[in-house]
Amino acid sequence: MNVSVARRCGQVALLAMAVLILEVALTRDFAFMMFCHFTYLVISVALLGFGAAGTYLTAWRPESRHASGDEFIARHAWYFGVASIGAVVLISRIRFYPVDVFSYGDYSQLLSLLIIVVAAGIPFFFAGSCIGFIVSRSGEGVTSVYFADLAGAAVGCLMAIVVLVWLGAVAACFVVGAAAMVVAVMSGTVRRTRYLRGSGVAAVLALVVANTNALPLDAPPDKVLFRQQHLIELTKWHPITRLDVTRPLHENRSFGGALSERYSGPPPEVRFIYQDGDAITGIIRPENSPETTEVLGYYLQGAPYSIRKAADVLTIGCGGGVDVMIALHGGAKHVVGVDVNPQTVALLEGRYANFARGVFQRDDVELVAAEGRHFLTRDDRRFDVIQLRAYPDNPMKLPMMMAEARCNWAV
Repeated sequence: MNVSVARRCGQVALLAMAVLILEVALTRDFAFMMFCHFTYLVISVALLGFGAAGTYLTAWRPESRHASGDEFIARHAWYFGVASIGAVVLISRIRFYPVDVFSYGDYSQLLSLLIIVVAAGIPFFFAGSCIGFIVSRSGEGVTSVYFADLAGAAVGCLMAIVVLVWLGAVAACFVVGAAAMVVAVMSGTVRRTRYLRGSGVAAVLALVVANTNALPLDAPPDKVLFRQQHLIELTKWHPITRLDVTRPLHENRSFGGALSERYSGPPPEVRFIYQDGDAITGIIRPENSPETTEVLGYYLQGAPYSIRKAADVLTIGCGGGVDVMIALHGGAKHVVGVDVNPQTVALLEGRYANFARGVFQRDDVELVAAEGRHFLTRDDRRFDVIQLRAYPDNPMKLPMMMAEARCNWAV
């Protein structure tokens, strides 16, 4: 492999990696700012941008205007980096409330959606222009370039997880900008110093955004977090969801079940956890222990424990551990709490362990980061009660879990 092909392989690999990180980051941004259904829009926008780039390369034929191609690649890689940063800055300022279209006939929201689509599509257009240009001029080295493209995309899928967890979805777009500008530096053009400075600035901005609230995202009115973000003390990003944890509050909530109207005591101290601005759960602070915390005895989720004493319990989607505490209050012998988000489990076992008075470190409590059905397929234990708060996408999942675990009760 000659030096020119090796350099092109490096550029394509870095571009492919940046594109995949950008796609994943935008799915997380869209899921928080809108709804999870809009995450699929990112794939369409990416394809639209790459398709437009293919049309542009075919119609304009830049290979006839650029002898070496270095200037074209450098300029479009630079545009890709700037557009990635500009897209997340603009999108975070756009207010798109999709439910208002149906609830109030507010079709101005469609204009907001159009702006978001265009802003998100421009970076993919420039990335597609770079990759398409390099591939079209690779000649006999096209197999090596194509391999680099696939390898870069694979690395990007893995790096997206790392970047999201460490820096968050907003800062990830700045990381993409920095990586794209490095591609421009690799071109070796006369503007190389400017591109290098730009990459450094983008990297610094990524750290600033990740560690401050410099570029906040707003939840729409149809999410529980709307106008509650002043209560948030901790935000954690993950490829599964964004977690927002409030400061301690005193409030009664049903937490996916129901709290009896007969409860007349004081509301418990709770740190609420929002998942993508919605799907609220929480960490209840026990008075001394769950067994002596009065409010836990008034939840509908505790009904099975009135019949099944000293039960072995499995809670699917334990969230902040409310169902775990209810089971312990009901006299459960052993409780396994399973949650698909490892960061939720980490919060219960780490940062908020003392707030929960060590409940999740007890010998009769076990927390597992896993998907519910996958956990049951690999765990041979039997349970007396399986508690599952919601599986709206497939109501048959609960009976299937019961059959797999041979449990006696499910709620």
